[in-house]
Amino acid sequence: MIKNPTKRMATTQIATMRISRALAVTVALFLGAVSAYGHNFHTVLSTISLNERTGNLEIVQELTLHDLMPVLIALSGDQALTIDSEGAEIMVRDYLNRNFRLRFGKTDAAIEWIGMEADIDTLTTYQQVTWPGEREPITVENRVLADAYSDQVNTLTLVVGDAAKSYSFIKGQFEQEIAVADVSQDRRP
Repeated sequence: MIKNPTKRMATTQIATMRISRALAVTVALFLGAVSAYGHNFHTVLSTISLNERTGNLEIVQELTLHDLMPVLIALSGDQALTIDSEGAEIMVRDYLNRNFRLRFGKTDAAIEWIGMEADIDTLTTYQQVTWPGEREPITVENRVLADAYSDQVNTLTLVVGDAAKSYSFIKGQFEQEIAVADVSQDRRP
């Protein structure tokens, strides 16, 4: 026989609330840990492919929106900016033009913007430049997001036919020479 049903119900509700709170805190900590673990580095993946049919170097870059958006928001001053906002594509294009550059010899390459597409967490951009066909190295400056993240590591893969060579751009080494001739000599039989 229950002597004080109200007190017993209150005790049960308090215990349930404590368990619920503890569970909520545990889930929040777990999700925070997963989020921190899942994104403990900053990188941009770039690919330059020689299209031998057109003579163009095609540039594809993949950026994590989680890393890019704070940079664009800081540049624009618009806290409501999203990747779908009017003018966002122009901001991305201009940002990449300042932070990803190619030089053939002493001449800056005029990189043509093709476009971009975004999914839930990645922005993929498309650009191209006419390759002069010279065998001398191409100087690549890849400072994308390096102004925002001190641990930024950018990876560039140069693809010629079925051969590829990768380069890493890190603090102190954001400018490197790459050579189409080196990659094309590594072609598989």
